[in-house]
Amino acid sequence: MKDRKRWGVTGALVLVAVAAVAVVGATTASGAKAKKPIVIGFAADLSGQMAPFDNPALTAAKLEAAKINAAGGVNGARLQIVACDTQNSKPDVSKSCVNNVVSKGAVIGMVTCDVDFATAAIQAFLAKKMLTIAPCIGTDQMGPKRFGALGKLAFSYGNVAQDEGAAMAEFA
Repeated sequence: MKDRKRWGVTGALVLVAVAAVAVVGATTASGAKAKKPIVIGFAADLSGQMAPFDNPALTAAKLEAAKINAAGGVNGARLQIVACDTQNSKPDVSKSCVNNVVSKGAVIGMVTCDVDFATAAIQAFLAKKMLTIAPCIGTDQMGPKRFGALGKLAFSYGNVAQDEGAAMAEFA
């Protein structure tokens, strides 16, 4: 119980410190020229079979961007997310979708939650030498193993394959 109270007080102090930094940053930057936003292009299946995975990931990204922006952004630059529906991850639509979000200023790409469905969009982002992130691809295929040298710019927040493999190895 004491630990819970101690963590609660620590959390409150951290929130106050973050708020203070945000206020000081806002007041010192008020006269400065606004920085260009950091645009994240979200090319994912928002209406097909991956929609139950991709729509929550898009919502989570928007919520996190709003929190970061409320705290002053990233070094004063706001995050902006532009989304495009790859319509069940059709390869031609996926490539067009990537071009669409890039034309709107995207400098980082996010893709659908399945490496097979996301391949066309991943390759299109990587061809532009853009950091490409999947919110939930749970395989080691999201990287150089599948996409060659440019795959070093491909990452996933998902780790189910590695976690399950480690758990199975420990169990064995």
